[in-house]
Amino acid sequence: MKEKLNYFKENIKLLFKELGKKETRIKQIPNLLTLSRLISPLIIIPLALSGNLLLVGVFTCLFGLTDLFDGIIARKYNVTSEFGRLLDACTDKVFAFSLILPLLFTNPILIINLILEGVISFVNVKSNINGNKPKTIFLGKIKTTLLFILLSLSYLSSIINISNLVIVLANITSLLQIGCAVEYKKIDIKEEVKKENNVGIAESNDKLKELAKEKKKLEDLKEYVIKCKENKVFDEKEKTKVLKK
Repeated sequence: MKEKLNYFKENIKLLFKELGKKETRIKQIPNLLTLSRLISPLIIIPLALSGNLLLVGVFTCLFGLTDLFDGIIARKYNVTSEFGRLLDACTDKVFAFSLILPLLFTNPILIINLILEGVISFVNVKSNINGNKPKTIFLGKIKTTLLFILLSLSYLSSIINISNLVIVLANITSLLQIGCAVEYKKIDIKEEVKKENNVGIAESNDKLKELAKEKKKLEDLKEYVIKCKENKVFDEKEKTKVLKK
């Protein structure tokens, strides 16, 4: 975990350092869009507590769109990275949890979405700790986008009568979350199997090398015995070397 934190720290420093360079500035736009979601709760939660629910819905949609455009821009300019992928996953979870928690008082149904999002986070964090490097899947992107739309409408439902729409979206999002959790777990299992197979292959190769060495020793010993039977005189160093084997 300490290594991960240091990894993030170093890459954040690099991000702001490259912003000062004109030639690399555009490459950091996707990461900046992703980072913006970390400050979103600081804007949205105070607005929610003060009763500005319309602005809450608007800002939630805006920050939700950053999740769509960071990936599009990164792929367009071919600036995708491992750091960007990890940052995207972290900011998505922070954003989602921060937005869901205040809504639980007015929309208790969202507790299911909160729990399922927690399950997805647990699966991915566990996979990451095991070194399997979980990657965002297309279904996950759809789920996240729909989740942000659901949260926006949930805030707006306090001033507009769209409660039925919120319930329908909550159920659809729950199904997508279950699907994502299952898919991420499948990916994690596949990576574990792949690692076990690689270990098995490495062990088999080591055994083959050992057998090859043993075979060479036996051949040298056989050669020595034949020479002894033929009463051939050979170097003492060779004799010592063979007998040691």
